[in-house]
Amino acid sequence: AVVSTQSTGIARFTTSLLFSSYNYQLSDIMSDSSSSSKTPYQGHRRVFGHFQCPSCRRGWMSGNSWANTGQMCSKCNIMVYPHEQKPLERVGSGEDKCNRLVSHPQELCGKCKRLGYPCTKLGRY
Repeated sequence: AVVSTQSTGIARFTTSLLFSSYNYQLSDIMSDSSSSSKTPYQGHRRVFGHFQCPSCRRGWMSGNSWANTGQMCSKCNIMVYPHEQKPLERVGSGEDKCNRLVSHPQELCGKCKRLGYPCTKLGRY
């Protein structure tokens, strides 16, 4: 389900169900009073995000999505925030399902830019 940053009661409930099933705290879920929130998810863990550039309409997904952090559109070079975020799926060993063979474009990642090093070094979750 797509959850906008301007949550309705239904969207907030859907998001709560989605994240609570993965042991996320209720404080990780965006509330209506979070006027500075730029993303649906408001926790400290890495999540899976769906992005769509408002300028060129290019869409992409990333297993390196964070609260209130965007990624640059590689075509338009503008910051884009995820319109949907969900917990990373885990396989039997507890590892997330992100494809580690695909390189992480640090030059487009807002978290990498802010940290000054690859956000992938922060840990699994």
